[in-house]
Amino acid sequence: MQKVSYLLLIVLLTLCIGCKKDESPTNSQPAAAAIPTVTFHGPNTTSTDINAQYAIGYATTINSMMGVSQMFAGAPAQQNGNTSTWTFSQGGVTATFTGVRQSDGSYTWTYTYSGTEGGVTYTNFKLWEGTTSADGKNGTWTIYQLGHTGMALQLVYTTNSNNVLTGTWSVYASNGALEEKWIIVNNPDNSGSIEIYTNGTILVSKSVWAANGSGTWYTYTSGTQSGTGTWQ
Repeated sequence: MQKVSYLLLIVLLTLCIGCKKDESPTNSQPAAAAIPTVTFHGPNTTSTDINAQYAIGYATTINSMMGVSQMFAGAPAQQNGNTSTWTFSQGGVTATFTGVRQSDGSYTWTYTYSGTEGGVTYTNFKLWEGTTSADGKNGTWTIYQLGHTGMALQLVYTTNSNNVLTGTWSVYASNGALEEKWIIVNNPDNSGSIEIYTNGTILVSKSVWAANGSGTWYTYTSGTQSGTGTWQ
């Protein structure tokens, strides 16, 4: 969790760099892309049980990644054909967020960073990129390690025909190894579950909650259930 929080802090801080807005697109251009978003929910409970709080915290952490794109939601986009571009500049640092509409209505997205921060100079460094389906219900997002090309975090989410939202959150080490994976499921009735894996494959904990927010947690040791309990 410490690694995840540190990486998210970097991203959020580098995006909070001002609010200089570009001119609005002309009427002859296609409508600007809608800023992408997805929201996950933990159990709807006031329980102080640590496992319930962990489940809520995991969902909040994932939402923080998608919250990055909302930094640009208050500014008009510069439109050029099927490409929408948002640019913020302040103190010699420029953040650029770009969405490109594909022929099937889906979008590809990139966030680039240019300027000098902490004595380090970046030139169009791609910090964040993603894709979203035409209906916005499916997507893949990747955050790269600042100043490097290796992945730091990745979120893949899908929504099935029953409106069940499933997200897979992956955390990578500096050497590219998969350190941790979370799988969160949100059902339309507010029930759901989350599984936590180390090394991407070893299940260490699982929480399942009902629509009313009550839930059951499980812990695992070497793949075998070693503990369980409930919260209300």
